Amino acid sequence: MLKKITATLLLLCLGLSFFAGCGGTSDDIATVTEKQTADTTAIDEEAGLSELDKRRRIPDELPEIKFAGREFRVACEEAKSYEILSEELIGEVTNDVIYDRNVEICERFDSAIKNVVVTNAHDHVVTTVLAGDDAYDIIGYKAYLVYKSVQAKVVTNFYDLPYINLEKPWYNQITNDAATFYGKLFAATCSLGISAMQYTYAMFANQRLVEAHGYPVTDIYGMVYDNEWVYDKFLEIVSTVYTDVNGDGKKDIDDVYGYMTGNTHPLDAWLPAFDQNITSRDSNDEIVINVMSEKTVQALEKIYDLTYNNPSAYYSPAEYKEFDQFAYGKVAIAPMPFKVCYDKIRDMDDNYAVLPYPKWDENQEMFLTNIYDQYSVFSIPKTVYGDDAYEFVGVMLEGLNAVSYKDVYPAYYDIALKDKYTTDADSAAMVDIVMEGSNMDFSFMFGETDMQRIPYIFRDCINGKKLDIASEYANKETALATSIPKIYEYYKEG
Repeated sequence: MLKKITATLLLLCLGLSFFAGCGGTSDDIATVTEKQTADTTAIDEEAGLSELDKRRRIPDELPEIKFAGREFRVACEEAKSYEILSEELIGEVTNDVIYDRNVEICERFDSAIKNVVVTNAHDHVVTTVLAGDDAYDIIGYKAYLVYKSVQAKVVTNFYDLPYINLEKPWYNQITNDAATFYGKLFAATCSLGISAMQYTYAMFANQRLVEAHGYPVTDIYGMVYDNEWVYDKFLEIVSTVYTDVNGDGKKDIDDVYGYMTGNTHPLDAWLPAFDQNITSRDSNDEIVINVMSEKTVQALEKIYDLTYNNPSAYYSPAEYKEFDQFAYGKVAIAPMPFKVCYDKIRDMDDNYAVLPYPKWDENQEMFLTNIYDQYSVFSIPKTVYGDDAYEFVGVMLEGLNAVSYKDVYPAYYDIALKDKYTTDADSAAMVDIVMEGSNMDFSFMFGETDMQRIPYIFRDCINGKKLDIASEYANKETALATSIPKIYEYYKEG
């Protein structure tokens, strides 16, 4: 059964920004005038173009160069091979767009693409580089495991490669800037990793259940448009839905709930959704921990109460159980990543709608969310070195990222979510709103080690039934004072 979910085209990564400035001489003014005229002409030329056409017109600025059939070797784990290689056309848009992308790049640069499947990619790159094994040109691994390669100093600075332009929209500038120290970026978030979109968290609403309890989906859409989709309204809705299906007087997995959550990633998304940053950078470009505030305390109280004290909510101590229960029509609203659209809920009987996480209150500027920390980032092993190799890797990686941004993301984001699962304009707007506010704090990349699980402190408190988040943070402060400076050393020496 086709689903009522859609998306219009979105610039997942940041779009281009244009800046102009004037000098004091007539030559400077003439130059600026010429640029303004050119910019105006470019704008006129784009009038009437679709968003997809505008996207495709962004130049990659790569040279006309041939590599005599040279193999571009991309390593990743088997579960993420779909991001890299498609063996043949099969009439499935999300498969075929990868195939077409690779054909386009290989024909343009007279090259070949090889997918090197490895186990535990984050460890594999360390082992191969330390052994001096030139096994692949780039490697993709889970974002939360970036610390493995950086600590081992086995990956190359992206800024050392020619033709890599990190200001292009096929790179996530917010995430990459936060992961850059001393002019070095060792793992890039980019459009080659389609999982960055798939792993973005949103709220999914079962239309039958919410409408049966007096909340038409169109009314909830209106709350989003009118800036009324805030936590208190979300709580009101989910609190109205509960059915003791087996009549035993006890809450169990077989009952119908207004809200259900797993124990990991959906809990991580609440702080970002409430516009509470985990970290930032100060004037010296050093990490500042922002997670501890009065707002954090209040947020924990709200989500703790929802999780454990609300009769209409169900907390699963296991990951991803909410995906299945939502698909079975047992949950009115559940936080889930977009990847469920392609597997878990694509064949569910009920129609569903996508919503952003609710805002903290009406004063919050925009709807925000988290990309959960297992999406793919890419690194270049240090066994790739020298001008010839750098040129090859730079051209191929930039080319693949550009075409991924122009063709692969629209296929997944617009065609797969829109045309394949039915559409309506409101759903399109909801998905856009979610994606515009998506990000992952840099601290997750070192969360398991030098960041002392600070990015997971909210989920750890919920899972441990601890309401005193201040004490939890205080227990980590001494260790953080020693461990955070180690991150700077990794980058200085890497």
